[in-house]
Amino acid sequence: MTSGGRSADSALGRRQLVVLIALVAMGAGIVVGLSANKAIWEGWVIDRLFQIRASMESGHDTAPAPVAVVGLDQTSLESERLSRIPRVLMTPVLAEAGQALLDAGANALGFDFVFAYSADSFVDPSSGEARLSGFDRPFQSFVYRNRGRVFIAHTEIGVPHRSFTAAIGSGGVRSVIVSTDIDGIVRQHEPELPLNESPHLIDALLGASDAEVSETYTAVPNSRLATSLPYMSLIDVLRLKATEEGRKQLEEFSCGQDCFVGRASPV
Repeated sequence: MTSGGRSADSALGRRQLVVLIALVAMGAGIVVGLSANKAIWEGWVIDRLFQIRASMESGHDTAPAPVAVVGLDQTSLESERLSRIPRVLMTPVLAEAGQALLDAGANALGFDFVFAYSADSFVDPSSGEARLSGFDRPFQSFVYRNRGRVFIAHTEIGVPHRSFTAAIGSGGVRSVIVSTDIDGIVRQHEPELPLNESPHLIDALLGASDAEVSETYTAVPNSRLATSLPYMSLIDVLRLKATEEGRKQLEEFSCGQDCFVGRASPV
């Protein structure tokens, strides 16, 4: 065999070795990934199992969801009443809707909003006049009256304005930071006990309803999320509270529930 042939065989052998090592490494990575705790595939499998369960149980009677959601959604934002109100000036509207839900029998309310801006602090740059002084007073009065039943949010970088914290008390400001699985989706929550003293807003709501949760839990929907949780637009809450028949509908929606109020559209 010529030296050229030996060199070619040697190069081919090295390439084959490199390919073999790469395949072994890929195989090891796949094995580790499949066996790892909270591996990506686990979330996919869990989601598919939930879907199968939901399709098999469709039409069956299920226990009512313990949480109802009220959304500041596109329908609300485009409504005649709210379309001209800047988002940071929604506090009187949120106070009105929140009180209506509590009056209808809601156990507790959680606002997924960081009320970082107070309209009371606005000063007209041209005149120096505090034109919106007292604007946030309805919401401040609302959370003060309902301390222990109403909670507002903070995040890692966002905290409520001091006027709202003073009104609701330090125990009324809880974290809405959640832990996700490796694929970025929230599927489970580990409560901190006692619930009433937990830093998490979701735990505070459970505690206000005298719920008992002592370990990590995974929410298992009986159907698609959009149909398994009672949902109502914020503007509908405001509309229904104006009539006796509407108030009965609000009672059916929120009585005995923890109500979660948040954004349901990009704003």
